[in-house]
Amino acid sequence: MNRLPAPRVSVVIPAYNAAEFVSDAVRSVLAQTLEATECIVVDDGSTDGTASVVQGIVDPRIRLIRQENLGVSEARNAGARVAVAGLLAFLDADDVWLPEKLERQLARFEKRADLVMVATGYAITDADLAPLTVIESPRDPGYRRWGLVEGNGALLSSTAMIRRTAFQDVGGFRSSLSTSADLDFGLRVTTRGPVEALGDPLVLYRTHPVQMHSILDAFEREATVVLDEHFHEQASDHRRGLANLHTRLFFYKLRGRRGWARHVWIALRTRPARLAALPAEAMCRRIRRRLRHRRLLRSGWPAEQLAWRHDELPYVPRPGNEDQQ
Repeated sequence: MNRLPAPRVSVVIPAYNAAEFVSDAVRSVLAQTLEATECIVVDDGSTDGTASVVQGIVDPRIRLIRQENLGVSEARNAGARVAVAGLLAFLDADDVWLPEKLERQLARFEKRADLVMVATGYAITDADLAPLTVIESPRDPGYRRWGLVEGNGALLSSTAMIRRTAFQDVGGFRSSLSTSADLDFGLRVTTRGPVEALGDPLVLYRTHPVQMHSILDAFEREATVVLDEHFHEQASDHRRGLANLHTRLFFYKLRGRRGWARHVWIALRTRPARLAALPAEAMCRRIRRRLRHRRLLRSGWPAEQLAWRHDELPYVPRPGNEDQQ
């Protein structure tokens, strides 16, 4: 077995006006069964108390970087540039990890020296981290299907662990993208070597009203860019992806939003069968997820794995733990 040289894992947390949630994110890193080499929090021009919250968590592994507001992709790239470990793991400031996440991903890397990235399944939760549904990832994370807007792929920003060399090879996250930056990055990484995923939900993806992915106009614009760039040479797949995109937007906007008629018209022109097939596929996935979710809840998951949330941490400002970009 080829073992990875130390230092092993650098964690990067991009944060913008995340004072309400960033403590949970950082503390979930510190609670890992595999100790991270460092936890780099990139404050992307926050105007709330994000930096103060991070400075109040006393641990020598925490490093705070402050920069002007450049967007989530540039914040991730800034953290990756100063990271020292051979593996990078990204965690959004409003999400949390369950304790075995890093340990189990590292074990997969140690078994396969050719892997460039390992993702995991995840659970979608409410603002208080109560699980709403579980997204299990197959061993193949399915970035191609995700790219064709056919379902949830591995939630790259918070589930992925990637070799730093592969991150550098693809040039990091694209700063011109926000809602689709993860998808674009995942598709580019698959060109560098094998990618795998652990099926178990080891990440809690928190939903709340101000979440970036609730911006449907940006989602449409960026998903169209990703389809055009990654599937332009496969005309049939490109049409299928566009039909899936506008079918999804049609159903989203039926929930009281204007503009749904345009999406159903585009889907009908592009590939009309997807208007029926995509909802049917989504319903089957939803049933499987609900059954898995109920089994997990009956086992007491994830309450015991979030016990660290009840530990009190003293507030001790430490101005010396930040770097100004």
